[in-house]
Amino acid sequence: MRKTILFSLLGMLVGSPVAKAQNPTILNALKDELARSMGQLRLETQSPPYYVAYQVSDDYSLHLTASSGALTRNDEENSRTLKVDLRVGDYSLDNSHFQSMDFMGWMSYRGEAPMPLDDDYDVLRRTIWLDTDGAYKGALETLSRKKAYLQNTIRTDSLPDFTKGEKFTRLSAGTPWKVQRNELAQLVEQASQAFLKESKIHRSEIDLETFFENDCFVNSEGVESAQPRQGSKLVITASTQADDGMPLKNFQVYVFTDPSGLPDRQKLAADIAALVSDLMALRAAPVVEDYSGPVLFEQQAAAEILAQGFVPLLLAKRKAESDNAQFSAFSSKNANPLLSKVNTRVLPRFVSLKATPAVRTYKGVPLLGSYEVDDEGVRAREVSLVEDGFLKGFLLSRSPIKGFGQSNGHFRGASTAPSVVRFLTTQGKSPQDLKKILTDRLKEDGLKYGYLVRSILPPAQVDRDRNDFQSMFMDRYSAGSDGVKLTNPVRVYRVYPDGKEELVRGAEFENINIRSFKDLLGTGKEEFIYNYPVTPTPDMSFGRSNPNVLYATIIAPSFILADVDIKKATGNYRQPPVVSHPAP
Repeated sequence: MRKTILFSLLGMLVGSPVAKAQNPTILNALKDELARSMGQLRLETQSPPYYVAYQVSDDYSLHLTASSGALTRNDEENSRTLKVDLRVGDYSLDNSHFQSMDFMGWMSYRGEAPMPLDDDYDVLRRTIWLDTDGAYKGALETLSRKKAYLQNTIRTDSLPDFTKGEKFTRLSAGTPWKVQRNELAQLVEQASQAFLKESKIHRSEIDLETFFENDCFVNSEGVESAQPRQGSKLVITASTQADDGMPLKNFQVYVFTDPSGLPDRQKLAADIAALVSDLMALRAAPVVEDYSGPVLFEQQAAAEILAQGFVPLLLAKRKAESDNAQFSAFSSKNANPLLSKVNTRVLPRFVSLKATPAVRTYKGVPLLGSYEVDDEGVRAREVSLVEDGFLKGFLLSRSPIKGFGQSNGHFRGASTAPSVVRFLTTQGKSPQDLKKILTDRLKEDGLKYGYLVRSILPPAQVDRDRNDFQSMFMDRYSAGSDGVKLTNPVRVYRVYPDGKEELVRGAEFENINIRSFKDLLGTGKEEFIYNYPVTPTPDMSFGRSNPNVLYATIIAPSFILADVDIKKATGNYRQPPVVSHPAP
């Protein structure tokens, strides 16, 4: 088997496809150990598990980074991970949704362990057995503490902790792994050299990540599922400083299914040249002024503000019980405000939202948020989230919330997560008409100008070596349940009533909230397909990490928010470099 793995890796390096069929050895080991756990796992005076699920992720990833014309990272990894979800008690009351400050059992009952790469049945069984044993003991301790806590607590609801699932088998073929590592490394390195021509660029980076994953899932309810996942992302970033010291950054992100979707060298060169040109224009642009009024968000900016400010509120997450008052207070502060607004209007009447996780492509573009079965063994279902402006549903897991008792297959990684979310409008306007709605509103409100935003920095691209990452983290988690602190816009234009546009720099958003989306002034008719990585926030009752990045998709038009607060960036700036960089 070691020879087989070595041959597979060799195939990746030279670029030949290696089709990984579903692995019968792994599936058989999981099923056999599952049967043994359900039949024999029991301490003398304790209850046996009522539910066990195993998931094995067989992963390959490649990460290439180049800066200033040279590679700084060239990592390749092949790994397997076992995840165990073991529950004691019953569906109405089990060891989930509870956190104790005295015992961190909530981290052990839903465990993870590295799996051998060799397909040795006996070794695989031993790994599964050992992690199951730890999960069982942790689950018993957690349930004991939870019951002790509930004896002194009056519960205001009678929701079960877990819902029953259906039995089915869905075994899809494994994904072919085809990666031309050397050619990709050369492409990234050569593309990075284009930044050396501009002396005012301080930092630049081209980062390529690609992964292929084959998942195998079984549970004690009779589910057997196997499905592939894959995704690739190429990120180009460059930064500089204006003459007054203000740091400036520009970016370009490409997301695609596999490396064959990369732009060709000519397009890549043209896009880098445009990125540099825009960044140099930002250096010379005037600084934004504090503003409150209508803002037009176009394409990427529209999708990004939905990804950060609205779609997360459609994720139904069960609040965990805790014997720690501080944790309970934190959980209450960050409760989802939309949970109390079912059947009330949250968007204009001409707007609807729908999740369609089974749709794989749209207008010829692959949708990376698509999948068939979620990580709790539930088939992904289409969900009507907002109908004619009225909130109708949420993206649900098997942990029910008030008014919604069954999962619709949106548990991914560590918690509920978006799939493919489509923004539908019955009053789509052309770009010209949408801009006219903005300028007409400016005249009506007596404003000298408004703003148009064409790009917003994705959270993953916030500089982690600067203080603004810490500030962003604190802002986002101190905004409260009713507000979201957005990352900063990059390309922002001041729009005058006569339609003239003027590039500005140094803009920041104040907090937005769900009321910001209730009365859009207008929506476009041209849809923008936005594939983006998400890292689901773990439900603290599970405490499980998410080893791989997941992808979601938003399909949305441009739109105008009626009232947005924009402020000028404040703070101290680092001194620019004393001398210019050494020219090549």
